[in-house]
Amino acid sequence: MVVVTDPQQALTAAQAALAQALHCHEVSDHQAGQVAAQQALELAQQAQAPELQAQAGAVLALHLHRNGEVEAALAQGQQALNLMPEHADGGLRARLLSTLALSCDQLELPVDALDYALAALDCARQAGEAGPVCLAMCRVASAYVRMANPARADTFAQQALELARLHHDGEQMFRALNTLIDSKLEQGDALALSGEHEAARQCFAEALAFSDEAVTLGAASGELYRANVGRINHGVVLLKVDQAEEALAEFDQALAVAQAHGFELMISASFDMRAQALMQLNRLPEAIDLMERALSSIDVHEDPGAFEQLHEHLYEAHKRQGDLAKALLHHERLRELERLRFRQRESTHLRVLLTKAELERSRVTAERAEMEAQIQRLRAFELQVERDALAAQAHELGRHAAEDALTGLPNRRAMDLQLAALFALDGDQASAAPWSLAVLDLDHFKLINDRFGHAVGDDVLRAVGSLLSHGLRPPDVVGRMGGEEFLILLRNTPLEQAMPVCERLRQLIESHDWAALTPEVGGLRLRVTASLGVCRVMPGEDMRSALERADNAMYRAKQSGRNRVVAQA
Repeated sequence: MVVVTDPQQALTAAQAALAQALHCHEVSDHQAGQVAAQQALELAQQAQAPELQAQAGAVLALHLHRNGEVEAALAQGQQALNLMPEHADGGLRARLLSTLALSCDQLELPVDALDYALAALDCARQAGEAGPVCLAMCRVASAYVRMANPARADTFAQQALELARLHHDGEQMFRALNTLIDSKLEQGDALALSGEHEAARQCFAEALAFSDEAVTLGAASGELYRANVGRINHGVVLLKVDQAEEALAEFDQALAVAQAHGFELMISASFDMRAQALMQLNRLPEAIDLMERALSSIDVHEDPGAFEQLHEHLYEAHKRQGDLAKALLHHERLRELERLRFRQRESTHLRVLLTKAELERSRVTAERAEMEAQIQRLRAFELQVERDALAAQAHELGRHAAEDALTGLPNRRAMDLQLAALFALDGDQASAAPWSLAVLDLDHFKLINDRFGHAVGDDVLRAVGSLLSHGLRPPDVVGRMGGEEFLILLRNTPLEQAMPVCERLRQLIESHDWAALTPEVGGLRLRVTASLGVCRVMPGEDMRSALERADNAMYRAKQSGRNRVVAQA
């Protein structure tokens, strides 16, 4: 296993390995392709790239199948399907489902094969890709052949062939033609068994026409595996139409290619088909010798079907030679193999079911984990919303606690806190940064309430608050101390600078268009003025003393006729 710690490097390496695995498929090098696909899968896992894992798993399943590891191909394909995200390419999903259908077909699981094939067809149609649609149709047709329903198989295979011809897709044309060959041979054998020999010959003739075209396409493709499939199938059809010599030549060539490139399933198939051709040519000793050598070269556990067929054909060959003892021996062995194959098939089916169940359990577990994670994320979001709401509420409460509800200015409590902070500075700091205090009181405010009403009085207070807050510099602060009294902090402002500021504020109030708040009452118009007392805070002075001096200055302004600014030295 290649370990790459950096996820991006692992992703790049996985993509390169997958490209190599796909190239190996194109040139029929399935041994090297299996190694490259396995490497791509491991690297994609390290890169935590689910879609790339699914692609690598799908290609690995195809190479495993071509290398004769059909059950492993099915298991790998099912894992790849589970890894594939919902948004994955529909064509990719369709091809993977088609590979699973092929594996199930080889494992004699026709119902599962049909289910996967129909699912592949649905995905391919949704994706709108002709190639995957043709492939899926062929898989559906193959499942129907396996289920002894050649009429339905013909329908899907013909549709696949027409679509492939329309798109000039040689690979899919080849696949559809071979599916039609299987279907026609199945129909012909059934008709021959029922005594309808003429109808059987017609089916075999149609199969031969399809086979001739498939061989040409396979040779033109440049893919050795595909070309060899065409040769073997052509040879099978030639046997059906009593052209054994031509069939033998095809099987000889197919066997040479299969042995040279390690096409395990083809090797055993070619041995058996060559023997059948020799038997048809009545070259029984050669056929028997070939099959005996094949028996010694094939592992019964790896390919029990081929082993069983060889014993069946040896039984027939010895019987035709009149060697009944040997024929009986192979017949008995055939029965044992049939029982073994039945047990192996049931065991395989059980393993497949267990694998599917385990994958389904893993899928459900993963979905449950994702759902629980989603619930946790929602809970965390809800908690954050609640915290934000509480923080906003606390901020709002704090704001209200420090804000005058009528004017929106800082209230008495807030101003006391600011003053306390300023007076907490030591004397040197206070002298280095002089500041002044001003107390502003509206003149005759009780008369305003009495003559124009408390609602107008509230409007006056709000307007004064706005005038003061907009008339000050950003460092300065104004707050409502209560009633019609306001306190102004002028930061870094000595008394000689504070006086013009206060005078400007007084003029803002006096010149404001107060008549806009209310009409005349009894011939009197609303007029608002203010008296201000201002003092400089002395170094070392306490807060109470400074407030008293500013307050005294404001009272002197009142006593001097109001609507003026008086300073307290």
